[in-house]
Amino acid sequence: MKKFYVYDLEVISNLFTATFLDRDSDEKRVFVLSQTRDDITALFTFLREEVAGLIGYNCLNYDSQILEYIFRNPKCNAWDIRNYSDYIISSQERSDVPEWKLKIPHLDLYRIHHFDNKNRRTSLKW
Repeated sequence: MKKFYVYDLEVISNLFTATFLDRDSDEKRVFVLSQTRDDITALFTFLREEVAGLIGYNCLNYDSQILEYIFRNPKCNAWDIRNYSDYIISSQERSDVPEWKLKIPHLDLYRIHHFDNKNRRTSLKW
């Protein structure tokens, strides 16, 4: 049975990590793409077979876009993901793929709590 997962992606130089937490059992799944480890096939399998939806913070503007990039470019490496991440961060529009076209439904806590309003804007760290 597919489940909903809380998740976060990190992109640092030539390292990409995707961490998923099962909100019911606290089971954590971590996938890495680097020069020494390539979990991209396992990540695709996990997303297609086990994930019903994803819950994140500012995930519609960033994390979902990274996942869509990986889906569109299955042979990408950590540097490709880093370059795309830099593009998203520097872009004014910030969304390549609109929410209704995402392969996986997302629940964005940033938007639900209206932190996208300039008067309430805050980072996840805060």
